[in-house]
Amino acid sequence: MCTVTAWPGHNQTKIYFNRDEMKTRPRAKPLSAHTTGGTSWLGCIDPVGGGTWLGVNAYGVAVGLLNYYHAGNVKEAIAGGSTSRGQLVVHLLGQGRAQKMETVMDSCSVHAYQPFHCFVIQREGGGHIWTWNGQQLIKDRIEDAPWFYSSSSYKTHDVIAFRKARFSKLQTAFESSFSRETPDIHAYHFRLHPEHPMESPLMLREQTKTRSISLVTLSPEMARYDFWAVDPHGKPESQAQSQTLDIVT
Repeated sequence: MCTVTAWPGHNQTKIYFNRDEMKTRPRAKPLSAHTTGGTSWLGCIDPVGGGTWLGVNAYGVAVGLLNYYHAGNVKEAIAGGSTSRGQLVVHLLGQGRAQKMETVMDSCSVHAYQPFHCFVIQREGGGHIWTWNGQQLIKDRIEDAPWFYSSSSYKTHDVIAFRKARFSKLQTAFESSFSRETPDIHAYHFRLHPEHPMESPLMLREQTKTRSISLVTLSPEMARYDFWAVDPHGKPESQAQSQTLDIVT
């Protein structure tokens, strides 16, 4: 039940991630620096599974994960798959460079996990996304271009179509602009549509809501992570938690 976008431009890539969860799920631990396998990375830890949904490491590689809701017979296909999906993100961040992460994912024992979409985006632009649908692991390329991905357990097709249509408007305006200025992708993630609160990227429903908004900025010299918690009424914090990492070359 999340939405992620990546927008390259002006020697940097910005990756926004709206994390949607049950209102009763415990709050994530504060943004902090971690070390896995000798590699430093930034992210928030989910106290339930002990992993994270988005992180960026000192090699300028961002890794994120969304739940997969499209499979019809997922429960039968992966009964017993109880390993936290967020632990997979932590494991990948500890691999260091994107090429090593790709090797790990291509041979991953995915039956230990519930279905997911897992993406890897590097500071040079582009990356890959893997979808585990409960039966097979599918790999796709992420081009060095504006990119959108979303998931939803509620009216999956309609919700994703709503979010994608609004992202496509930003993309079309950008491609037709002579100045090629980056559109207001920040507002896309921070605005709660009052007429469509259950469909918007910043969403609010009876039992679920957007719990936080994260922004990872990748540049040649530095990786930055900004984090905003979202209150019970769907309003993001005015001040972000922020941390940076120097890039290892």
